[in-house]
Parts: sequence; C-alpha cells; structure tokens
Amino acid sequence: MRSTLESQNGDYDLTSKVQVFNYTMPASAGPSLCYARLVFGDGAKDLDGTGGTFELYVEVNGVPREPYPQEVEFSTETVTGIDVEPFVAEDSEDIDIYVKSPNAGDSDVDVTVKLYDISPFQSLTRGRDGLVDADGKMTLPDTQKVDLNSILGTALTEGGAGRLSAALKKLLDVAVPANTLNDLALEATLTGMKGDTFNPATDSLEALRDRGDAAWITASGFSTLDAAGVRTALGLAAANLDTQLLALLVRMEADIEIDVETTPFELVAKTKGTENELLRQKLYQLDGSPVTSADHLVAHKEAVT
Repeated sequence: MRSTLESQNGDYDLTSKVQVFNYTMPASAGPSLCYARLVFGDGAKDLDGTGGTFELYVEVNGVPREPYPQEVEFSTETVTGIDVEPFVAEDSEDIDIYVKSPNAGDSDVDVTVKLYDISPFQSLTRGRDGLVDADGKMTLPDTQKVDLNSILGTALTEGGAGRLSAALKKLLDVAVPANTLNDLALEATLTGMKGDTFNPATDSLEALRDRGDAAWITASGFSTLDAAGVRTALGLAAANLDTQLLALLVRMEADIEIDVETTPFELVAKTKGTENELLRQKLYQLDGSPVTSADHLVAHKEAVT
C-alpha cells in the first residue's frame, strides 16, 4: 500500500539553487523507500517556457544523493513536473530538496513537492490506518476479526441446537438459510447407510474391529489344531514323514513299483492305471546304506520277517 508522507507548496525564485522541500521522517517508522514528485507552475505563476537543463538536488540527513545534482532537460512547457529517483530514509532523518533553473525568467514560480512512501508495507507508527507494524507483522483489530461470535453478536454455546443455522442466517442476512444441515443430502445419505437398527455399541466401525480382533485372538469359529492334531485327525499318529506317506498309500488305490534305474532304488507310487506319480521315495537298508540291488530288497524282507 502506497501513502503520501508530506505535501508542501510555495513560490520560489529558481534562478539560483533554492530549497523547495524539507521534511523529517517519523521516529520509529523503520527504513522507508521514498519517492518525490515536483510540479512547477499552477497556471498563474509558471515557468517562462524557455526550457533547458534544470538541476535537482536531494539530501537525506545532510548527505547528498547522487547524482548530485540530477540534471533534467525541461521542454518549453510552462506547467510541468519531474520525479525524483527513489531513495531510502530512516527514522528521524531530514529530507531536503533543492532546485535551480537556467532561465532568468523563472524568478517567481509556484512549486509543489509531494513525498511518498512506496515501501511494500506501511507502519502503524506513521500515523496511517495501516495494519502492519514497522517489523512487517500484521495485526487485525477486534472489529475486523471474523469469528462466529462476531457474526452472531452473541457467544455460541457448545452443543447448542441450531448453531449452524443461526450463524448462516446472520452471515447470509436471510431469514432462513437455503441449505441448513438438516436440508443437506449428506445427512440423508448417512442415515440410509446406518439403517433403521444402527446401534453404535455394536455396529460402529470400532465395535466391529473390536469383535474381529477378539475372534482372531481366541480363534473362535475355526480350527485350532496343531501339526500333531492334524496327523491324529488323519489317522497318522507317527511323526515320521516317510511312515505317514506310506500309511496314506495304503488308504488309496495306487500302482506301486520299484525304480531300479536310480541310485539308490526308489519306491514309486502312481495313480492306478496311469503314469501320474503320486510319490517317489529313495530306499535305504536297515543299516542306512542305499538299496542298489534286488539282493538288498530280499535281505531287507528276510530281516523284517
């Protein structure tokens, strides 16, 4: 937001260097980016219209701002203006502007000088109705804050019936809001999703999750048998896998043969009348050595009998 810091006017003899503006920056205003505009002539006391090179001098707290002077070529206009290059001024610093005309006829000219603060933010300490302090922090006064209390003019109690409807009436300045909560399709949709017998204690998502966790932990409703229990249920009491598989073969129809092309020989069970193998098991003698000949099988049979 831009603002005008100061405006000064007077009649001056510009034929020699003359001060046309003096201003002291406010205290605690913070650094400001300043911009000055000078207007020569008011329709009565004007420039003589000769034109030429005018000299413009700007000093901040007594220190010249270069170029010093600024040389500006004027046209033959009798009422005209120039803009000063932007400069920075800090707290309580003096700003002085001087002008000199090359023309002897410019001995009584009306001059108006305006100083602007073109900083991005304006401070509350500069006497303006800004909302940003010198540090750039914005503060909203209570009269400009937006909350339901300000909208309604009265405090809203927690759980009070019709709070949203009352707020909308005030906010929209209507007797009856077009869309209060009860009118929205969302509530009807949620009611349909709940069903007529919805009970938060048993039907909420939390309740369903609690029951599911409990069922999983206690394994209620499905088998809890361990490996031994499964073997028992199948009638396979022995823990040795070979024994279990052989016992299964006894319980099913299968073609049993010995594959003598392998080392050791292998017991092969096939689906009856097919080449579909159900089981292939390497054979070993009682002493743990591999079965590699028919003699080993005979010896094994004699030892068992």
